[in-house]
Amino acid sequence: MSELFTSLEKDQTTKKDAKYYRYFHWASKTNVESILKQLEAIGLDAIVGSTSEAIKVAFPNGIPTSEDEFEDCLDWSEEQEDVLAELYEKEENLHSAVEEKLAEFARENDLLAQL
Repeated sequence: MSELFTSLEKDQTTKKDAKYYRYFHWASKTNVESILKQLEAIGLDAIVGSTSEAIKVAFPNGIPTSEDEFEDCLDWSEEQEDVLAELYEKEENLHSAVEEKLAEFARENDLLAQL
């Protein structure tokens, strides 16, 4: 899940920098397979829908069964790239939802006192 948080924190400057595009390129097959359950487990239900939709756009035939096949599926059409960018942009509260959840986690685990 850290790959999703990392990609969410970076600035979006071009279509290829769109957050879902980057996440799928950085994440492993295993990460993508488990991200929806992880988002639900930490209470980020607000972004489960768009992330699920992004997975369907990125992997229209389903998440590949092997890492090699997974890597081969990352060469998307311009239309897929556009849709992935639109999905991210559609989630206006995505960034703030992640920031709020990270801040809540830091408070609950007294991480700020350790700085």
